[in-house]
Amino acid sequence: CFHIPVPLSSPPAPLEEEYLLEPLVPFTLANPLQQKIVLGFAAFNLVLNALLVPLALQLAANVLANRRISLAMAQAVRYAQAFLVTCHPFLLAYALLFFLIPAARYFFSKKCNEQRAARNRLRQDAARLLLSPASCPSLQERLRFARRMAAQHPALPSTSELTAGSRPAYQTQTENPQEEVTLFMAADQAR
Repeated sequence: CFHIPVPLSSPPAPLEEEYLLEPLVPFTLANPLQQKIVLGFAAFNLVLNALLVPLALQLAANVLANRRISLAMAQAVRYAQAFLVTCHPFLLAYALLFFLIPAARYFFSKKCNEQRAARNRLRQDAARLLLSPASCPSLQERLRFARRMAAQHPALPSTSELTAGSRPAYQTQTENPQEEVTLFMAADQAR
């Protein structure tokens, strides 16, 4: 059972809205210029891979079809062609990931932000309920109990003392945890 032994002689002050809101997940921390540069690089990379690599492979095939080139030149073109054929799928995947990773991050951050906005709405509704306890009978009962406990135990620190740090919320009687347990057991047996 959770008890709040804090006297509430006056209605609580309105809660600051910034404490109620969970911050949203940013899509990126880059400024607009950096975003445009990355987008341009990704588009350039994709165009190179989608258009120029097949064009280079076609050019290599045309060069190899020409019978008037030297053997060394033909071998160099074959090596370049083999290199492009081997690397092209990886380069194309790299270019596509430049678009797919930010797209996935966009949808992930959108989903997270929707969840956080829902939690923020619930938190604000709960704060409004706390600011007007007359609308909730169980909250009124808990507040009456807290006032009664505070009146019975005047040595308890008030909310302002707890938040200001002038008094500790909990303090042990000894420095040794074993002695603290022994004192607790003795007090429990005396009841």
